[in-house]
Amino acid sequence: MFINFLLDPAVAAVNSNYIGYANPIKAAQPLMEDDVLNDPLIYPPEDIQKRLWFIPVLSEEDKAKLDEVWEEIQAA
Repeated sequence: MFINFLLDPAVAAVNSNYIGYANPIKAAQPLMEDDVLNDPLIYPPEDIQKRLWFIPVLSEEDKAKLDEVWEEIQAA
């Protein structure tokens, strides 16, 4: 129920306007402030988006290795 509240376009717009973060709810955009919608740090232009990359989903084996390395770092 709380998630449904946050996903309401009016609520999402208020949150984005106040905090200054992007939200994926298209119906919220008409309710958002122009300075938020037009901020390239919040909504990067298409040429920048094409250069972005995402961390891939790790396999269970890779997660285990990452955990192992992280434990070694913490123990150092």
